Amino acid sequence: MDRILRGIMRYRVLDRASMVKQFEQVKDNPVPKAIFYTCMDSRMIPTRFTETSVGDMFVVRNAGNLIPHSEAFIDEMTSCEPAGLELSCIINNVRHIIVCGHSDCKAMNLLYHLRSKEESNVEQRRISPLKSWLCTHAQSSLKKFLEMKGDFNKPMLFSAETPQRKFVAYIDPENKFCIEDKLSQVNTLQQVQNVASYGMLKKRLEKHDLHIHALWILSHLNLKMDQQPIFEYKDESQADRLARKSKDSPFMILGIMGCIGVCGVGAYKYKNRGQMSTSVFLMQLRVAAQGTAVAALTMGLAYSLAERYLFKSDKKPE
Repeated sequence: MDRILRGIMRYRVLDRASMVKQFEQVKDNPVPKAIFYTCMDSRMIPTRFTETSVGDMFVVRNAGNLIPHSEAFIDEMTSCEPAGLELSCIINNVRHIIVCGHSDCKAMNLLYHLRSKEESNVEQRRISPLKSWLCTHAQSSLKKFLEMKGDFNKPMLFSAETPQRKFVAYIDPENKFCIEDKLSQVNTLQQVQNVASYGMLKKRLEKHDLHIHALWILSHLNLKMDQQPIFEYKDESQADRLARKSKDSPFMILGIMGCIGVCGVGAYKYKNRGQMSTSVFLMQLRVAAQGTAVAALTMGLAYSLAERYLFKSDKKPE
């Protein structure tokens, strides 16, 4: 406490006059460029590692750099995180939202242990506000992390500014970080999707007038790092999206191909339809195409149900 008090006194003597001038300038002409969400960890000093000054950006800090998904609020958005989005992006027309995670995050270390039902049950959440906060607003990050089943050589898919736009990320492809740091990286990217869930930002995001960014900072120095990116991401192309859809829903692709096939056969037989009128021929063609699509979707649904309930694995992710 003595150090803090000495710092305040030093500020009053040495820096207060110049800072007050900056405060006055910002008051008359506020032009913040971004809102910065980061962890409340004492090692995280956003203005220092971004080299920003008075009035450059809004800063919101909490345990785990979380932005609750809009679905977490039913009637009222009773949290400072969405209030910060409104204050910065709606009232002050800020164009950049930055979410910044970091290594050795104590909140993420705890979140990793909350995989255990003994650690995350109702009794534990009632006596621990931190566990309750993480169980309520970081479960989506933990779920996405556990879905990888420890295989971080394969890509992860995240939603970007709009549901239609997605990006692929590779988490620590060179396996330099501990498992909790990997979870922290996943959590940072998951917040992009959470931010985009707010309806008040929808129009600006769709017009590309508002942008969401994810950063991840090394907050401890016991790792030798080169210049390789910690996690890499890229926008999903149409070809990649089709390939993913084909893998996830093969019967949907089968239905599309079936419809195209029916239309092709119909076009070939149109000249040889005889006395049949065009309207009747097209009606029969439509019924055939719809029947093919419905059959494919029905088979896909049956396959999904069988895979989920009849052939499901009893193995639980570690």
